[in-house]
Amino acid sequence: MTFTAANGSEQQGLASPKLLAYAKQFYQCQAIKVVPLENDGGSGTAGTHFEKTVFFNEVMTGASGEDQIFSEFSWNVLADSGWYGLSSPLQDNYTAGKDMGCEWLQKSCFDAKN
Repeated sequence: MTFTAANGSEQQGLASPKLLAYAKQFYQCQAIKVVPLENDGGSGTAGTHFEKTVFFNEVMTGASGEDQIFSEFSWNVLADSGWYGLSSPLQDNYTAGKDMGCEWLQKSCFDAKN
């Protein structure tokens, strides 16, 4: 799904039911319409992974590295896909942006306060 970001650019986002419900609760922002997907990188990254400037070291970002976290965001994507028979979340503790409100998703990671 395409949406207009706070900076006016057109970006891709994901709006599956469990993912969106979790994002609203996690960020304390009922106005969330989509979870932003990466807008940089090649065809295997842009529009297919979580936005790195929002999700940092979450495993579904388009970058690999040490200390990656499998959060409830990823769990909800898998659950919403219907491809996996998940019975309960087995996610890592993920806190980046938690309870920061809509502003967290609207600003760059360099502008938002943590």
